[in-house]
Amino acid sequence: MDIIKQQMGKIYHFLILMIFFFGVNILFNIKYNWGGVTAITRSYLFVLSFYCVFIFSRLNYDDLIDDYRLRYGRFARLKLFFDIRLFPFVFAFLLNLIFLIINSGRGSFSISGPLIKVLDGRYSNMIFYSLILFFVLRQNRRPGIAIPVFILSSVVFYLGDRFIYEIIPPGRGIGAVKLVKYVAFIFVLSYDFARRRYRIVKLILLSLAGGFILFMSVAAIFYATYLYTDENSQTGARALRMLLKAGFISGLPLLEHQAGISGNFEDISDLVSYATRYDYAIGYDQQKWELILKNQTVKTADEIFVYLESRDIRLDFSMLAGYAVKKSVEEQDGFSASENFKKYFAGYFETHSGEFIRMFNTGNSSMKIWIIDCLAYADDPDSITFLIRFLTSVERDIGRHAYAALKKITGIDPAAESGREIYDLEVVDSFIRYRDNRVRQKR
Repeated sequence: MDIIKQQMGKIYHFLILMIFFFGVNILFNIKYNWGGVTAITRSYLFVLSFYCVFIFSRLNYDDLIDDYRLRYGRFARLKLFFDIRLFPFVFAFLLNLIFLIINSGRGSFSISGPLIKVLDGRYSNMIFYSLILFFVLRQNRRPGIAIPVFILSSVVFYLGDRFIYEIIPPGRGIGAVKLVKYVAFIFVLSYDFARRRYRIVKLILLSLAGGFILFMSVAAIFYATYLYTDENSQTGARALRMLLKAGFISGLPLLEHQAGISGNFEDISDLVSYATRYDYAIGYDQQKWELILKNQTVKTADEIFVYLESRDIRLDFSMLAGYAVKKSVEEQDGFSASENFKKYFAGYFETHSGEFIRMFNTGNSSMKIWIIDCLAYADDPDSITFLIRFLTSVERDIGRHAYAALKKITGIDPAAESGREIYDLEVVDSFIRYRDNRVRQKR
């Protein structure tokens, strides 16, 4: 600890300034609603973390190990590794945690929630940028080379990390990415620390073991948080979702139970997403699904309909129709974009065509267009007949949606092929002929 105290003493004034920034951040969170102070504080944490890494990177194993052997005996190497290599990153982790605690809510401070977020990787890029800086500094290159290499490496890491998280969905894939990050982190530090004393194979094996232990430790914290919080705790639910995000799919029954109790949109969204991806059968009955849907936004409901469609689970039509009418007024933009809802609802057209027409006639403009979009998935001669009527509608938006639906059903695009307008009689006749052929084939 003497080394740590000595090195931290070199940045004493920076630490005082950090406390000042944290205090101002707290004050502004309580009194005002301006994110500028938060951004300034966050930027300062980057600078402080980088400077801390810089001063500790100047310390060398050979200069300190003899003194540590006298003081700590057989634990000397482990203690020295923590003091001169691991501590700066523990310090950066704690800075992240304090920052999230301060900004977890206006006037209220929570520890468990921010801890879960940091362990999940919130703002963790600061630690990896610090690791890149440490690696570059240990190469002892002149600033004209070191600075461009650090900036370029950080940009590559940022873009690569962002790309990976965009193409790999949460679950086992993200779990593998996290494990690789832990292994890489330990390898970079241990390689610099012990490359002259251990063979590369041994360092790789040590890094794999250390990364796995760190990965499982974080998972254990998530699971313990879920177990020892109340059933209605948002922190417990978040910890469970983070556990699943890290690839522990065996926790799906727990999330099913949690989502059934809370009805929280995040729980429901993750449940149906993982269930669809990993072919998990959710044990809710029809009444339970209907109760859940009634309290969800269109965006979350749209995700639920993907699962219901994949499992061929059918809900009460009247309930769905009432939900659609309600959302056509409350959430017009989200309602118009609910493609999975449209596809699912279209499955009822054959037995409830009259109700579809009634909903169209009595609905607002959002409902009219939504019903037309639904019929694109119905693929029924009666739906084609209904849509053809609106090609010549004076409401051009409805006409365009009707044409798009007909094009999707039939697979033909007579307006584009003939260079005519969508309301041209020749275009209308093309769809009529297609419909008549479908009717004859059915006979």
